[in-house]
Amino acid sequence: MFKPLGLFSTIQCPQRKTCHRRPCPFSHEDPILTQHRASSSTVPATSSTPTKDRVVQKNSSPIPTPDRERLVNRKASPIPATDTPNVIPAKRHVDPLRGAEDERPRKFKAVAAPVASTSTYGTVTPRKTIPVSVPVPISEATTGPPVLAINAANSRIPMKDRQVMVSRLWEEFTKLYALIRPGPAPELAREHALKQEADVYDKTNKMTYRNAIITTIAVLKKRIAPTTSSHPSVGTEAQVAARLREQQSISALLVTANDLELAVLSKEDMLKWEYVVDAPEGPGGDRVADEGLTKTCERCGTEFAVHGEGFDSAECKFHWARPRMQKVPGGKKEKFYACCQSSDSREGCQLGAHVFRELSTEDLHARHPFTPTAPFAADKGKGTMLDVVALDCEMIYTTQGMSCARVTVVDAGGNEVLDELVRLDEGVKPLDYNTRFSGIRSLQNAVLDLEGVRAALSHIIGPETIIIGHALENDLKTMRMLHYRVVDTAVVFPHHHGAPIRHALRELVKVHLGQLIQTAGAEGHSSAEDATAALNLVKFWVKREREKKTAGLSTSTAPAVVVKKSEDVEMNASNASGINGTVS
Repeated sequence: MFKPLGLFSTIQCPQRKTCHRRPCPFSHEDPILTQHRASSSTVPATSSTPTKDRVVQKNSSPIPTPDRERLVNRKASPIPATDTPNVIPAKRHVDPLRGAEDERPRKFKAVAAPVASTSTYGTVTPRKTIPVSVPVPISEATTGPPVLAINAANSRIPMKDRQVMVSRLWEEFTKLYALIRPGPAPELAREHALKQEADVYDKTNKMTYRNAIITTIAVLKKRIAPTTSSHPSVGTEAQVAARLREQQSISALLVTANDLELAVLSKEDMLKWEYVVDAPEGPGGDRVADEGLTKTCERCGTEFAVHGEGFDSAECKFHWARPRMQKVPGGKKEKFYACCQSSDSREGCQLGAHVFRELSTEDLHARHPFTPTAPFAADKGKGTMLDVVALDCEMIYTTQGMSCARVTVVDAGGNEVLDELVRLDEGVKPLDYNTRFSGIRSLQNAVLDLEGVRAALSHIIGPETIIIGHALENDLKTMRMLHYRVVDTAVVFPHHHGAPIRHALRELVKVHLGQLIQTAGAEGHSSAEDATAALNLVKFWVKREREKKTAGLSTSTAPAVVVKKSEDVEMNASNASGINGTVS
């Protein structure tokens, strides 16, 4: 062993009261006693060789043996004379994470450069930087399967097994959410994998845990792949089940006319949303069809001669969807058609027949007259009349413009009470069945014409009946029906930009009910599905209004729904084409 040099004997031990080192290289004497001893001794002012115990190294780590010998052999500077030689050395900083000073970590990156230590007894040039280990917080990985952050001692199932199952759940959720664009699919997959595993763990034991996870994965494989984060297929099994129960409770809700009085449109609101409230002058119905006349195609803008044999032709090239504004590189926005993602409005993506549509009330009245809802007949009474119904129509292009081709009515319980194809008026021929949106391919099985359908409706819809629908002014126009007790879901759930902008029915259903409708693509829509969807939206609103009353809050129409800019919106028929013809 080397002889101790006592280089730290004049420095107070930083752990003097709690020090357990035996022996300790630092001083454990009381500072006052040390100061008194120093004052009782004299220090030669001209001494050129300081004593060993007066050499002070102000550093945060002990000096290794090779450095000690270099320090001893180094010639120190003379100690200047002073009246107060009893200077107490400053306490060293001790890293609380390191503990004892006699063991230094190695091969760590230095975090700071030392400053030369200066004392009354002399100046010592600092040695090479002594690195200090700095703890780095562990960050959660942003890719790959999530890691369970659970104390293994508190888990009744081995953590290794649980982690394997979390990884398998994560893989399945990742596959399920692969079509969500753009969206937080990776985060959703991780979040739902952890939540699903926790749900299964809470309901199982060591014997049933693994089989329960495997069953859950099998159920996930059967789900419909979502395209948005608000899709009904997004979520854990518990979340999807809760959503289904909510949907069932809304569907089972019975609404009455009293529940809907607040949502019935006033005459001013009907005019604002372009409902027809007064029939034009004249008997109407004097201009049935325009076969042989020249019209402007609603799809491509080309002038064409109307003829009834062109509904299966391919003379019109058009985009069947509206353009939407999308960001492009550079921060700019451009219009892109949702049907083909093209920005060129001149080159369509689909072939079809030239078609036209008339929007003015006078033109519609000339084709087929507007008539009010029939009053209660004395022989019919009120026995068959319904207080609340939901109605939707499908339309096709004909030689008289756009004509009603199907009418569906459901009662307040969601039961279908009328569903009829509409036979075209005499002399009217189809131009295009508009199948992508109407779902109609032929009217060969139609029995009733529009007058016959209106007569059938008179048995279930009276002047006091509340009719529910989405963009209902279009349905009433195509049926030439004047009715003043209407609840329009486009108004009950308004767009934040206000009229005439409104949300598409499918977006409202997805946001508020967590359901998907109009998913048949080119096969088209169903008036029965749309009527039921509008009814359920109103039931959702009624349920919320009842809850507000219970809580003592004021009731009102629903607040404006804010949806992503990429989602569909609709405009009134007079401001945008295809509300019920090319887009809905």
